Amino acid sequence: MQPLASFSAKKLNDFLIPNERKEVTDGIVEDGRLVMNIHGDVASTTVTPHYRNLSMRILSESADGKRGLLEGIKTFMANTFVLHSNNLDKTAITGKASYHRKKEEEFLQFIWIAIRKSLGKVIGGFD
Repeated sequence: MQPLASFSAKKLNDFLIPNERKEVTDGIVEDGRLVMNIHGDVASTTVTPHYRNLSMRILSESADGKRGLLEGIKTFMANTFVLHSNNLDKTAITGKASYHRKKEEEFLQFIWIAIRKSLGKVIGGFD
């Protein structure tokens, strides 16, 4: 398997902005590991992303809405108290989570939510 080359975390914005209403403003993704096991409607996911200098901006819940004071406060709180800006080397955090698929969820939606739950344990802010 070919390892993933490092890239700007801003490249994740094409997905994060419309789906999570969050925008990466800085950071480098070095590499990572993702393992997912699915049995029936339950996914067990383990992720170990390696990144540095990560920062984000919280966007308005509405795609056509403008950022206001509330989003500014949420962004400050997220970057200061929630977000783990670095996850490298021997101190890297691994996120593990299990997720049970809901009847109304499409399969790819189920996959993303399972991954997001594990990422949230590492990065913070993604429940």
